Amino acid sequence: NDIIIHGHSSKMTEIKDAEATLILTSPPYFPPNIENQLVDGFQLNGDVSELSQTIVSYAWELRSVFEECFRILKPGGHLILQTRDVRLKDRLVQVEAVHREICEAIGLNLYARHFWRPTHITLPRRRMLKALADSTGPVPFDPEVFLVFKKPGNRTSGDPSAEDLELLQRDFTKSGPGSMKARHKYQSPLPTIQAFI
Repeated sequence: NDIIIHGHSSKMTEIKDAEATLILTSPPYFPPNIENQLVDGFQLNGDVSELSQTIVSYAWELRSVFEECFRILKPGGHLILQTRDVRLKDRLVQVEAVHREICEAIGLNLYARHFWRPTHITLPRRRMLKALADSTGPVPFDPEVFLVFKKPGNRTSGDPSAEDLELLQRDFTKSGPGSMKARHKYQSPLPTIQAFI
């Protein structure tokens, strides 16, 4: 039976121990109260050291969420995180590394990393990349990363198609903008998500 639960994922009491085969999520990369400051990471005023530390501290605070994910995963089950480092001016703030370190510390094994680069780049992001190139030198597009973790235990799998297998054997994927009427501000590549499932 499919159910929808609205709540905080640090306490998923509705789900029993070792009941889930797959958790596919994109945890927030920064606290909601600073989201407006990060619309255009290059336009921030002054020193970004304090903001950088806030983002890293917030990433560490997600440990209880990952512990709860570990609890509800079956042995052999997978946790897939869509994550990335956060661009602030001319620095990348490590978020992916914190998420990985927490997951490995609680007993999950990193199985694979998939990189995704949307071919559609928003105007603020395009301006930021140009401004960075003009002031500090060329900078690559910062990709989204899917970290695929496995809980130790027997293998669990579905029935992937040949197209799914081909896609999941790539280490880097690109995709254009989706076809939804209103673009979601936090995007995911649907073919990759469907292949994971």
